[in-house]
Amino acid sequence: MTPEKKQEIFTKVAKHLLTQGQRAVAVEGSPACRYRGMNNTKCAIGCLIPDELYEEQMEGHSAASLLGNSGYFPKHYYCEQNVDKNTQLRALLGIEEKTEQADLSFLSYMQYVHDAVHKDFWRIRLVDFAVNNRLTMPEGV
Repeated sequence: MTPEKKQEIFTKVAKHLLTQGQRAVAVEGSPACRYRGMNNTKCAIGCLIPDELYEEQMEGHSAASLLGNSGYFPKHYYCEQNVDKNTQLRALLGIEEKTEQADLSFLSYMQYVHDAVHKDFWRIRLVDFAVNNRLTMPEGV
């Protein structure tokens, strides 16, 4: 993933999370986060997945298992169409084979912020992440 792609993704996720201001869950009070939640909410990774590539079966899988080279689509639900979706998502997010582990760690941290950090602390975690990864916080959020 290029530095420019990381900035693009980080900006989109930070804006999304800080604007949405709530976790994406199936039902109010549920501890289980979802890529697509009630009231059209989306998690940090869910906001990066276009509707045409999203499938309900993605739920319950981490970003790393979903987007890894041997990820969810080919591993758990093998068919040519889903291998193609995995390839499309990896290309869309700029995941490269030579930097796959670092790319997935980058995405997984943003998923962690959404899933495990209280929403009141999202901004602080995102600012720290930006500083540690030489990224710029988006303006206006």
